[in-house]
Amino acid sequence: MRLNNSDGFKYTLQLTWPEISAIFWLVFGYTYMLPSMIMAWRESKRLDSQL
Repeated sequence: MRLNNSDGFKYTLQLTWPEISAIFWLVFGYTYMLPSMIMAWRESKRLDSQL
């Protein structure tokens, strides 16, 4: 029986092209949408304070 001295954090990460593309579009879409989400949140806070 051979024991492995691995601590559980050392592994190879092999990404395929569709996975890389999905990660890119997820990050790009979130950063592109973030200013609009902040503006909508501020507008909702402003409208709530007027009521």
